[in-house]
Amino acid sequence: MDLELIKQFIHTIYQWMSSDAAIMILQVIISIIGGIFGGVCGGFVYNKFIVKNTQSSNKNATQINGNPVYNLYNNFDESSLKIIDYIVNQRDEKILFQVEKRIEDKVSTRLEAFQQIFTSQIQKKIINKEELNKLSEKPEFYKLINDTKKIAAQTDNLMDYELLSNLFIEYIDNNKDMIAATNIKKAMDIVVDIDKDILNMITVYYIVKHIRLACGTARDMLAHSERLILKIGDIKYTATNDIMWYDHLEVLDIIKYEFKPNQIKLVDYLFYNRYSGCVCIGLQKNSKDYFKAIKMLNSVGLGSNMFVDHDLLSGYVRFNVSGSELLHTLPYYDTKNILIQNILFNDKQKKVMKEIWDMYIKDKQLEQIVYKNFQSLFNEFPVLKKFLEWHDNILYLFMIKPIGNLLVNINVRRYEPTINKYDGKTQ
Repeated sequence: MDLELIKQFIHTIYQWMSSDAAIMILQVIISIIGGIFGGVCGGFVYNKFIVKNTQSSNKNATQINGNPVYNLYNNFDESSLKIIDYIVNQRDEKILFQVEKRIEDKVSTRLEAFQQIFTSQIQKKIINKEELNKLSEKPEFYKLINDTKKIAAQTDNLMDYELLSNLFIEYIDNNKDMIAATNIKKAMDIVVDIDKDILNMITVYYIVKHIRLACGTARDMLAHSERLILKIGDIKYTATNDIMWYDHLEVLDIIKYEFKPNQIKLVDYLFYNRYSGCVCIGLQKNSKDYFKAIKMLNSVGLGSNMFVDHDLLSGYVRFNVSGSELLHTLPYYDTKNILIQNILFNDKQKKVMKEIWDMYIKDKQLEQIVYKNFQSLFNEFPVLKKFLEWHDNILYLFMIKPIGNLLVNINVRRYEPTINKYDGKTQ
């Protein structure tokens, strides 16, 4: 039975409840549903609701929610009543067969479309083939497949099929982690329910606030976010005074929010938390500390090309990294300033780089110059600037919960497979 069709039926009933023909429509629909379920449920509702309401009404009208509903039978001639009686009581098998056949065909079409996407995704992305073979020997594996198909049968949305397929693959890779496996199953259960425009909207939130390049300039960081957002397509942001989307996501366990005013500006968050390596002051060229730093680098086999010119502050240099915790990802230059690939920094080198980082200048005036230059960069990225305007004007702060992080991470990896998987930690 297609639940969406029933929902449509019920919606139609409510729309017509105030009309003279409402009870007739209800009689017909309940009798059809009753026929599909063997007549028991439909007969019970028919007797308890229709008959009871009709019998309790006076000759002219009864009251439902304070509105008059006139006796149905006053509005039809005898021949019409016979037709209605036939539909209600005889439960025409031909009509029922057509309804059931239409539902069956719809489900079959959906599952065929899902199967194509599912097979394609499995072939492309299954990494742990040994684990897949082991899982295929367990009964719960087939239960998961059947549960996934049941969810797919509820939707025509190709995006849902892709999300379900990728969540299934995620389960293959993480089934031994009880918490991760549970979150994946919960995410699968809500794929059909979440509004896709809202999912894409919080995916942009996730991209800007949680995904960054390890190395590069501040401009590189913003350009990377802009490129990822453009891959998703046209983003439909909610009205900034709307709170319905908060409740929609919270009910699905995707976000947590409190009625605390949003006072965090996006530029501030990125400047002070995410891009500290790009927007720091660094060291002034040809200064005493600069030459001292070069000497320290040379003492552990590294060269001056470990530094790059600061793109937001002329005459200063910094390590080419977006944050201090990522110093180990820097390009490796030896004392002759030759780039050497595939060599990891040793402990002494890491220690020296951290000491140099701690030597960076801390000056409020210079920091304000960097801040203003960083802020002006957003004018170069219209898509990102649109998100900034929405972000800075929404009513409340919110936090994406583990199931939400999992879903948005999988959503962005549909467009950019090189993005790291969500590791299960709060980001």
